[in-house]
Amino acid sequence: MIRLPDPARSYAILVGVWSYDADAVLDLPAVENNLATLRAVLTDSDRTALPPERCIVIRNPRDARTVFRQLKKYATSAEDTLLFYFAGHGFTGDRNELYLSLAETHPDELPVSAIAYDVVRQLVKESPARNRIVVLDTCFSGLAVQDMAGGTTAAVLGQVGIEGTYILTATERNAPALAPAGARYTAFTGELLRLLVGGVPDGPNLLTFSEIYRHLYASMVARGLPVPGQRGTGTIDQLALTRNGWQHRAETRQAQQRRTEPHRAGAGGLQIRRVVFDGIVAHCLAVHPMTACGLVAGPMGSDRAERFIPMWNASASETFYEFDGAQQLAVWREMENNNEDAVAIYYSHTATKAYPARTTTAFALADAHYIIVSTRDPDAVEFRSFRIRDGVVTEESVDVI
Repeated sequence: MIRLPDPARSYAILVGVWSYDADAVLDLPAVENNLATLRAVLTDSDRTALPPERCIVIRNPRDARTVFRQLKKYATSAEDTLLFYFAGHGFTGDRNELYLSLAETHPDELPVSAIAYDVVRQLVKESPARNRIVVLDTCFSGLAVQDMAGGTTAAVLGQVGIEGTYILTATERNAPALAPAGARYTAFTGELLRLLVGGVPDGPNLLTFSEIYRHLYASMVARGLPVPGQRGTGTIDQLALTRNGWQHRAETRQAQQRRTEPHRAGAGGLQIRRVVFDGIVAHCLAVHPMTACGLVAGPMGSDRAERFIPMWNASASETFYEFDGAQQLAVWREMENNNEDAVAIYYSHTATKAYPARTTTAFALADAHYIIVSTRDPDAVEFRSFRIRDGVVTEESVDVI
């Protein structure tokens, strides 16, 4: 039977290293965001619903003993599910053994400055937990270059296997894992978070690891990112990690229909169908605290907002949005084939009022309506629409039909 981890009998241990002492090992600032958002998903009552005290975060551990003690403590205590996540640099030793980097790691001193994956594997293997999951967002390389470069992963993928455990890795074969400079998340975890938060359209209510991997693989291939790897034994890949965020929108939409209305209702401004209005609100609430974004299409040459098109937020951010390039191209082609225009662009503000930020004002399209939905108070959603021309912001009325 497909189910979520038992929150009262499970533990998640999230380890991230983004600041390194050695000049030869570049910092990975995106890893800090990886930890914060992944923990938010795992402890969200609408997602995995782990109690906060059962989601342990280890930030920038300096030495192997710190990780060993913490992992041993919680691995021994887990009865139903144990999840171990690591993000940071990965190195291989002289015998091609895998090491996970720590704050004091130096590439020439791996046995004494990093933690050998064999140690992690043994602790996970000895856990009495019924389900054991390892997620590694790291390259398996002995060479640290700009961004998160990697090397021979094929030779070490065999090392990560643990009987009765599901393994999900950022790469397979010889591809590098990526942490693009300036990105909010590393490439692998960013795609994983986008899937966990945004959900799978028309997918099942619970997202199993097999379902997650299938969509993760497709999205990373479509975006030209390294292909993730997986290993599993038995039926553990049928364990669900989270509820489907997309599926949850139907429930959210039904609840919000009764209480959400435009901030400024009336004719003369944006005219929008009720189903589109409710869909936008439901989308923004479903992905909160991440920023939602999307388009509303209408007949070419008209000003009627008729078709709701939710988009992936490629930045997977809580404060800004960026359309996924591949999806945007496909949507624009679809609208062209349907003789449609992008009548409105919408996005959410998760912690502030619904009003255009300076970036939106500076780069706004003169002919578009800008819908901003504030979800800072989910029980009092704020829905506003604006016109922005030559840097001048004008709020308009919204007529829901």
